[in-house]
Amino acid sequence: MSSETVLASLSDYVNTRTLPPVEKWHPENESSIDIRIDKSGNWIHEGGLITRPAMVRVFSSVLRQEEQNYYLVTPEVKLKIQVEDVPFLVTNMESFGKGRKQIIAFVTGTGDYVTLDSDHILVIEDHGPGLKPYLMIRQGMQALLSRPVYYQLAELCTTHKPSPQSDSCLGVWSSGLFCNLTNDPNT
Repeated sequence: MSSETVLASLSDYVNTRTLPPVEKWHPENESSIDIRIDKSGNWIHEGGLITRPAMVRVFSSVLRQEEQNYYLVTPEVKLKIQVEDVPFLVTNMESFGKGRKQIIAFVTGTGDYVTLDSDHILVIEDHGPGLKPYLMIRQGMQALLSRPVYYQLAELCTTHKPSPQSDSCLGVWSSGLFCNLTNDPNT
């Protein structure tokens, strides 16, 4: 199967999964709820793990970030929740093609599917402790790449020299974009 065929089918999937327009909802009722997303991407309510994947997908579909806070938002109410690191965890990765024509696609544990491109960039950040790989998912919210996914990504790494004045850096190509995985803005 060609990468164009795969990409077309993925595009169809993404286009059929619409999310609620939480960015347009501004309810007057604001409160908090005892829901926490731990650093492993688990959703916890009142101390107990939410084990129904469909429930987690519903909650994640109405998630919105405002500055450093996260909310579950409906047209009637906005509920503040706690997030230990970032709200999503990338659990799977696929790559299609090679070199500059390569396309890398990621899936989160909540069913978000994104390709690594200029709208969904990958960055290496220090969210403590240490450097971690994060992917932009939607509306300013990020996902942490799980360790197995990061190892898969590392297998695709290549070197690239962005300009004659810069040093070569290590990273990956996707959707015509080179993503520097060294966390060095000078390379």
